Amino acid sequence: MANFCRAGVLVIFILFSVDVDYGSAKCPEDYRYRVEMCVMEAQVAPQAGGGLPLITDSNKLEELCVRGILQKTIDCLRDIYDRCSNNITQKQELDMLFSVEEWKHGQTLLCEDLNLFKNHFDCVSKFGPRISSCILVRTQLFKKAVTDAGIAHFRTLHDITCNFAQNIVNCLERPLARSCSLEVVDTMVSALHRFLPPACAPVPALYEAEDEQMEDTRSTAHQDEQHEPMIYETVIVEGGDGGN
Repeated sequence: MANFCRAGVLVIFILFSVDVDYGSAKCPEDYRYRVEMCVMEAQVAPQAGGGLPLITDSNKLEELCVRGILQKTIDCLRDIYDRCSNNITQKQELDMLFSVEEWKHGQTLLCEDLNLFKNHFDCVSKFGPRISSCILVRTQLFKKAVTDAGIAHFRTLHDITCNFAQNIVNCLERPLARSCSLEVVDTMVSALHRFLPPACAPVPALYEAEDEQMEDTRSTAHQDEQHEPMIYETVIVEGGDGGN
């Protein structure tokens, strides 16, 4: 199988910039980074540019479901949540980043019938290069949008990040839905939506052109100026390569 071009973004999270009391020894000071590391291992979260291995790696579901990588991710997220939920500010932030219950539902969707994916892998895998290119383009546009926005009102970066996540799902769904089993496509897309941050639900409207997206975010930022400004930060952890 050809080496597919992989997007350089592994993890993207929208994070509040807040003052946090780290007096409690239970919650690690680097809890945000630990959440990122939990999610990175599974490579299924759309906001992390994930999902592509599901259609390019025939062993990915076995790794996630049989070898327990997905359960390890869920346990990792649950551990951080349990350790940090005594602090209301940290709990509210984590509630925006992930839902353990939603991740468990996504696990059930992906893992309850491994043969469903195995039986249709030949169909979905042939779209790997096209989907990989789509993800790479979306990732580059996302990076530019975040760079242009800088430190902005939370709604601006929220919309940029959540639009990116949904566009990754669209990169996967649209070509597959035209040619492959709707059951396997619907199952995969439903699972990927479970891995989205709760802050991205409901997902904002999608914009195919970068200038339309930026015009919308500028308009939204103007509306936000009428309210108390809230600093939002998007953290990007890069990995992988962009080569063929």
